[in-house]
Amino acid sequence: MEIYYLSLKPKRDKGTNAVHKSSCRHLPRPKNRKHLGNFLNCKGAVREAEKFVEKPNGCCYCSRLCNSSC
Repeated sequence: MEIYYLSLKPKRDKGTNAVHKSSCRHLPRPKNRKHLGNFLNCKGAVREAEKFVEKPNGCCYCSRLCNSSC
């Protein structure tokens, strides 16, 4: 299992909020992210993120399987 976080700042160009693994080198600072929990993969984390933002998307670096635009 991996710990996932939601970026609270949407990407300016796409308007999506990225979902990151805790080990991602692009993980936002603590004040700019929300803890989503432990998941087997990014799909569960993105489903959880949908409760908080309109358009979550997997990070291109750590959750590429769940990203629609990488």
